[in-house]
Amino acid sequence: MGEYNALHNYLSSNSISWLTTAPHTPQQNCISNCRHRHIIKTRLTLLSQASLPSSYWSYTFQITIYLINRKSIFVLQNKSPFECLFGRLPDYKKKYTFLVVSVIHG
Repeated sequence: MGEYNALHNYLSSNSISWLTTAPHTPQQNCISNCRHRHIIKTRLTLLSQASLPSSYWSYTFQITIYLINRKSIFVLQNKSPFECLFGRLPDYKKKYTFLVVSVIHG
């Protein structure tokens, strides 16, 4: 049994699908590594563009995930994950919070 199998009931009850990989097969981590790299690169871009110090890492991480979940995706028929999950268009007002912080500290 894997280390995350205890989450199976929680994930299933919240309609969250998950994929497991065979033990000791790092070559199967390609998808998760690619997504992790995308999150990190987006976060670093936000920090750089806003001229913020790395101490704002946690804020940019939250904004990065927020934005990624609201970006339309081709495989979802140009809908965002948020729209597919909640059945409505996302509200983009909160992203301005990051822009305000970057102006103040930029």
